[in-house]
Amino acid sequence: MQGETCSDSFSSYRSDFEFVTHRRVCSSIIPRPYAKMPHMLRDIVHPIYQVGQIWTAPTPLNSQGYSVVLLRLEHDTRAGALAHVRIEGVHIPLPNMPHEHGDTVGHAPFTLEALGRSNLSYTGQTVRLSSADLEGYQTWRTAFDKDESGVFQQSVQEAVDTIAQSMLGLRQP
Repeated sequence: MQGETCSDSFSSYRSDFEFVTHRRVCSSIIPRPYAKMPHMLRDIVHPIYQVGQIWTAPTPLNSQGYSVVLLRLEHDTRAGALAHVRIEGVHIPLPNMPHEHGDTVGHAPFTLEALGRSNLSYTGQTVRLSSADLEGYQTWRTAFDKDESGVFQQSVQEAVDTIAQSMLGLRQP
């Protein structure tokens, strides 16, 4: 088209697997910035991480560490490659219950890079997931599509600390 400004862009995600995209952007056709594009999530296959696997994350306080169960793997046009996990074996304060603690984070979304920095060890075990395991994911997805939720870009251990500190802030004096 005459008067059209186009550019080709290549992007790649390289960690334990490679994800490469090629995009042709034409300003006369797509006038809005890329950051305003809607989230478009699609499932991905990873050569190391697979849905249902159980991994452990070391912690300084718990010699056994946290159990990290992979719930879903996907790629988002804006956030990149994501891993959705359940984290078990945590010690998180519950709001309005001063002497009670939760032991599970039912859903936490991470970038694959963050998961890679978490020093996870595969246990060799897998679990069969049910639709109930993805209820937290569905809640997150609804908020994420509205730009009301995000993903952790820090390690599992740091994310658990962040969640615990947030929950402490919700407690009533």
